[in-house]
Amino acid sequence: MTRSLLSVALLGSTLLAGCTVGPNYTAPKLAVPPAFAERQPAPAPGAQVDPARWWSAFGDPQLDSLVERALKGSPDIAIAASRVRQARLQEAAARTVGKPTVDATGNVTHIEFSKNAGLASIAQAFSGGSSGGTGGGTGGSSGFALPG
Repeated sequence: MTRSLLSVALLGSTLLAGCTVGPNYTAPKLAVPPAFAERQPAPAPGAQVDPARWWSAFGDPQLDSLVERALKGSPDIAIAASRVRQARLQEAAARTVGKPTVDATGNVTHIEFSKNAGLASIAQAFSGGSSGGTGGGTGGSSGFALPG
């Protein structure tokens, strides 16, 4: 156990020795661009940046051109939302495959001939005195679609 402790201490001191600098070391002078050396004035209270163009607060024409180029090549939010809706509907339709379906139909029809037209007398002759009629119907179906 003392041997492993000794080897850990030796390894640690070797690693720490690599972090030291020589006696002749001088820190390099870093040139700071003048734009960073000056303090930028803070925005006036109440002055706000348009949230839709937040990047313009940096005042960088290169950033402005990059963002404008990206916005021109990208769909706007309405198109993206429409695509998301379409994908969700397609996914919902795909989930219905293999499930039973039920359809129902119904209709009502009413025909009334004008008593002032000659058609009313013809209709009365064929229908036993009525000048019109009402009819209706219902229907339904069910099915089961197999996937594939």
